[in-house]
Amino acid sequence: MLTQLYEEPDLREPYLLAAYPNIGGVGILAVEYLKRELNAKNFGIIKPDFHPTEISGRKIIELQKPEYKIPYEFYYWKNERAYNDLIIFIGKEQPHFSKNYEVTSHILDVAKDFRVKRIYTSTGAIAPIHHHQKPKILARVNDPSQIDYVKNFGLKLSTKLEYTVNKDDANLFLLGAAKERNMKGVCLLGMVPPYAIDLVNPKVSKAVLKILTKMLYFEADLTGIDELNRRIQPIMEESYEDAKEVVEITQMTRKLAEAMSTGFITYARPSESMYSDLERMKKDSSYRIKSPKERIEELFKEVERDKSKASKLKMELDRLGLFPQYEDRFLDLFRKRN
Repeated sequence: MLTQLYEEPDLREPYLLAAYPNIGGVGILAVEYLKRELNAKNFGIIKPDFHPTEISGRKIIELQKPEYKIPYEFYYWKNERAYNDLIIFIGKEQPHFSKNYEVTSHILDVAKDFRVKRIYTSTGAIAPIHHHQKPKILARVNDPSQIDYVKNFGLKLSTKLEYTVNKDDANLFLLGAAKERNMKGVCLLGMVPPYAIDLVNPKVSKAVLKILTKMLYFEADLTGIDELNRRIQPIMEESYEDAKEVVEITQMTRKLAEAMSTGFITYARPSESMYSDLERMKKDSSYRIKSPKERIEELFKEVERDKSKASKLKMELDRLGLFPQYEDRFLDLFRKRN
């Protein structure tokens, strides 16, 4: 793995703002949007020496695209209105947990070289809330000295009783690794309803952005986020109605928490089309997840063609708490027919 910097900008005690795809796309949408609004300049990448992987239960399956490399990119922006400039790190994909430490070490090496003052990141967390509620943002810090700092922005510290996060979330891993190097860090956790974890959530991302712009001492036009939120609301409503037919929100939250304890969870991320063609949003798989019933039907068809995929179907049924309802049909897939 190699860090390649195209230039070494002269930055004044910069902050580092980092994000990977995450639950509800909360942090990655906020950071991607900010990067574009600020017209931040790309100045480096991390070249991984491994291929992307797909996690299936506890197996790691190498994708059949040996030429493909996941880009990890660095950008910078000079803040003319304040003393601290900004470095932005964007990971297009979360690294597999076995590579998390290696990728994170490269990020922190860059942070050390530029004498970063504080690290900021953001991620989504599952909570039993409704998407019409006011966004709830909590803070997690990696050093006691940062507690008063986040409270100055009206933030409450997170407690594990309020939400569920993925145990392998690279955004939170970065915060913990920074502590090992005595680098102060803050993570903003945006609460996401359980039926919308695979949908990009502009409403929560905007709430994160409002806090970040105050913390980083600059202003940004957030009207574009409002337009994205307006476009995605019908899809969010559809997802809620589909989920409501299947299982109540608190039960779904519990099932997702169980699924995440195994590391089996899907992250949402913004696609390029959201910035250039908002009309395509409803057709973009980065924005819309099929209803639970649609996903289950597709998985049944997959298992009919390939019985080795039965574990994937079983895991999804367990995740949604629907196995008892589909048990007979599931077992019929393996019963000998006369």
